[in-house]
Order: sequence, then C-alpha cells, then structure tokens
Amino acid sequence: WESCMRRGNSRIRFFSPGYSRLCLHRFYLESLVASIRIHDYFHKQIRAKARWLQTELCATMLEDKSMCEFLLRIKAISDSLASVGSPISLQEHTDALLEGLPQDYHSVISVIESKFQPLPIEEVEVLLLAHKAWLLKFRRHIFDLP
Repeated sequence: WESCMRRGNSRIRFFSPGYSRLCLHRFYLESLVASIRIHDYFHKQIRAKARWLQTELCATMLEDKSMCEFLLRIKAISDSLASVGSPISLQEHTDALLEGLPQDYHSVISVIESKFQPLPIEEVEVLLLAHKAWLLKFRRHIFDLP
C-alpha cells in the first residue's frame, strides 16, 4: 500500500491506468474497512443513546412538574427514541405515563388500565389533565372551607 502511495503524488496519477490492480484493490479494501469502523462507531453511539433514553423514560416522574410539562417530557423522549430507531409501542408509552404518576392518580390509573384495548395516547393525556384539574379544584375547595 505504501509503495503504491509513493509512486504517485496526486490522486489523478494514482488512479491512472499504469498502476496495478493490487494498489486499487488495497485502496478499496482500506476504504471499506474505514467505512465499517465508522458505521460501527455510530451504531454503538446510537445504541447507547437509545439505552439512555429508555432509562430516562422510566425515571421520569410528575413530581414538581406541571402535568403539561410531564406529558411533553414523555412525548419528547418517545420521539427521540423513534428518531434513533427504537420506537416505543402505544402500551409502553402509556405505561411510562402511568408509572410516573403519584398515588393521587390511582383512580384514573385504574380506569386506564381496565380497558381491554390500549387507549390512544391523546385520550390518556386528556384523562390525566382532567384528573389534575379535578385534584386542583378539590384542593382549593378544601382550603376554602371555614
């Protein structure tokens, strides 16, 4: 390979018909090996990103976030997983939402999980937002009592 490179000072000369097939074959093989290594590197990076996103999905909790922020965070992680080639199913998306909720949401979780067919994410989100509004109303009503 090095002797092939020493023969010519420019790429045009390197690829001229006077050079042996061996030089061209080696150049092809070296290019192929380099592209395989690059592919493997990026494939490993994407797999690591997908694992990190899966962990992030499982660890996301409502806690001190608003319901909208929580729903948007889960959606963003779901979209990111799809963009790296690891889309999650409707059931996994629903499970991530429900697992991130506190005990206050037990009743709505029971309703969602009691369905035979998974609800569309939009319906799950509407149920959660409605329950959050009901909780806020209930808490305000308790604090308003004399």
